[in-house]
This record gives sequence, structure tokens and C-alpha cells, in this order.
Amino acid sequence: MPATVGFAKESDLPALKEIWSQCFGGPEAYRDFYYSRRFKPEDTLVARADGQAAAMLTLMAVTLAGEQGCYIYAVATLPRFQGQGLQQMLGEFSIQEMRRRGMKFCCLVPADPGLFSFYSKFGYQADFFRWEKRVTGADIPPGFKPILFGHCGYRTFAALREGYLGRIGRAAAHPEPELRYIYDELCNFQGAVVRFTEDGQERYAAYNACDGRIYLQEQSGRDPEAVLWSLMLRHGIWNGRCTSAEYFPRALHMPYGMGRLLDRPESPAAPRTLSAWLGGEGYMSLMLD
Repeated sequence: MPATVGFAKESDLPALKEIWSQCFGGPEAYRDFYYSRRFKPEDTLVARADGQAAAMLTLMAVTLAGEQGCYIYAVATLPRFQGQGLQQMLGEFSIQEMRRRGMKFCCLVPADPGLFSFYSKFGYQADFFRWEKRVTGADIPPGFKPILFGHCGYRTFAALREGYLGRIGRAAAHPEPELRYIYDELCNFQGAVVRFTEDGQERYAAYNACDGRIYLQEQSGRDPEAVLWSLMLRHGIWNGRCTSAEYFPRALHMPYGMGRLLDRPESPAAPRTLSAWLGGEGYMSLMLD
């Protein structure tokens, strides 16, 4: 029986959870949180082989430069079905579906650096970059006065983030249901969103604290390192990594995400890459990567 591609059904849920577990691992609580809070059959594409769900791909809404697009998430194939072209089938079907929905672009975050070249074969390019730096406790200056943090509720976070992304420009943003899920996931699984004051202005920081490391995913203050040092002191963790949309001293400019336009160029002068359409590289973070 040839493989087929279509939308997921509620009855596929056990099979999709099995694909997730075999391909991504991690705690079942995290997997079950996703499927109880975010799973939508109409946004989940499934390839079926030998009469069963064998591969999957999820579409999540995102906006960029006032246009609607999709973030590609949870791309996985059961090990015994890998190498049979199922993801290529899903990719082609997803492009057709996104065009049908009137989407302008799609984007994704490769699970590891080696996958950038893999996705380039399907028309994606490295269009989203961040500045990144790793630090240890030895980097904290003597006499450093840590920032004081407070809890940041969802509504406050959403408002502060909207202002931050508007300030930096060319940034991918999540619509409310997606951003709410990301916030809840972060706060429920070894992460937090906190707020702090800088020059009389309220700021936010979103981070994970696990496996003996602080990962500062996004913050809206002037000095990412100072925020990271403060979080390290707060948790008693002496290794950390911070990323930022903007340059900070001795940070590395790193590719983070890939994108592609879904429009078919109407003329030779029409933009053919997301960066060309944007007029420069884009920024995205807090993706489910």
C-alpha cells in the first residue's frame, strides 16, 4: 500500500505520542502537556505507511512584517520508516496547504546545526539570526549588584514583548493562543518569565534553568549579560548562555532559524528569499525548538 499524506484525526493521538516519544524522547509529562494544550488535528499533518501514522509535521501560526505565516514544528518520523521520503511528502503537502490558507512565508528552527544544509534542499535559507554568548560564574565581576526580579504574568509579558519586538523590527511574533502556550510551557517546565526595572522602565526576561545551566532565551534590557549573571546568582548555577536580538560585547552572530517565501515570484525583480523581502535578516526567539 503506498504512503499517503493528510490531516491528523483525534484517533491518531496515541500514534502521534508514540512518534514523539521515539523521536524526541524527554519526559512524558512534557509530551502530554503539548498534546493536551496545543494539539489541533487541522494543524497536524500525518504521513501514513503500512496502515499507520508513521510521520508528522505541525503548523503553528506566526506573523512577520504584517504578514501571516507558519512555523514548522514537531517534524518527526518513526525510525523504521525513515529514509522512505515521508518527510518530503509532508513538506510538499504543507507548502500547498499554507498557500491555500494565504500564508506569505514559513519558517523553522533546525534541531542541530547540521540540519541547515538539509533544509536548504527544500528552499529554506538561514534568515533569522541572534547574538549569543556563553558565560560561567568566573565571568561575574567582583562586586556585581544583581538585578531584582519579580513574577511576570502573561498579560504583562505579552505587552512588554510586543513593545520589544516592535522596537527591534523584522521580528517574528506569535499570535495570542501560540504565545500563551509558549508562556505556559516555559513556566511549567523548568523555566520562568520574570520582570525587572531598568531606568524606570519595566523589562522582562524569559529563561530556562535546567541541567546545571541557565539559558536566557530572550530579555528586553540593555545588557543581556547582567540579566544572565543575576539569574545565575539567583539560582546558584554557574554556567549560562544568553541570546539577544541586538549586539552585545563579545557575542557571536549565530544563525537560529530558516525561512522561505511561499509566493511564486511574479517577475525577475520579485524577492526570492525571506531576507530580501524583509530588507535584512530577521529575528525570532521563544520558538518551540
